[in-house]
Amino acid sequence: MRFKQNRLRSLQSLRLLCAYAFPFLMLLGASPIARGQGAQDAAREYYFNIVYLSLADSGGMREEKPLNVKFFADQEPIHLSVRSGGISSYFSHKGAPVLYFYNENGTDEEGEIIYKPVLNVALGASGQKLIFVIAKPDGSLGARVFDTSVESFPLNTAQLLNFSKQPLLVRLGKEAGGVAPSKSRNFSIEIEQRRAAINFALATNAGGQPEVIEMKRIAFTKNGRRLILVHNDPSQPAKIRHRIFPIARPVAVENRSNDELEAENYEKYMREFRSGEE
Repeated sequence: MRFKQNRLRSLQSLRLLCAYAFPFLMLLGASPIARGQGAQDAAREYYFNIVYLSLADSGGMREEKPLNVKFFADQEPIHLSVRSGGISSYFSHKGAPVLYFYNENGTDEEGEIIYKPVLNVALGASGQKLIFVIAKPDGSLGARVFDTSVESFPLNTAQLLNFSKQPLLVRLGKEAGGVAPSKSRNFSIEIEQRRAAINFALATNAGGQPEVIEMKRIAFTKNGRRLILVHNDPSQPAKIRHRIFPIARPVAVENRSNDELEAENYEKYMREFRSGEE
């Protein structure tokens, strides 16, 4: 009888030992993977800037609302700001491939600032990135990341991003081609001098016939890169607009907070403009 009781106690003790040891063994088994992932994330380095376009309702476009957000670098909040249709300065990020942006949302009981996440973007592999941020009609933010490293966006190249709702016909220099909505395309630029003007034409396909939107010459520097953003006009959605940005190759970037931008009141500006004419 004692033998059976002792055997029963031994089996119970073994089960308890296994129950406690199993999570510990799992932790030991997972820790090399976790350490490897942590080391991989720590080795990731990014340079990035933001192109911002606001489609949000701003009272009949009576005022233009800029983007004001923060991200963390070395546990310090960095303020990033850019106006609609503009491009931000360059910033750097080291660590996890998902970058979070925040807005301040009051303070807690101890007076510490509460940061509310408003946007996160997956940056992918290390390198230079362009984050295209859109303020949607409901005021929320959406984003898409483009790799602007030299491997994906070579020197002597113009890249067109078509964020309009229509397929485009494009000519840049000696190259021509179509760009579908929400797609991008690189156009090689051949120039012999240090600086030259190249032909740029933009058209839509209306009923099988091209309808020219823009035809002009744009400045291009040898070994440079140009980004051409095409989008519908937020105030007149039927119209297509474009903006051209030079894309630099940042070698070293120091994270410095931008000044916070205030919304521009177009009605106030027009009143002041009209009063100045009187």
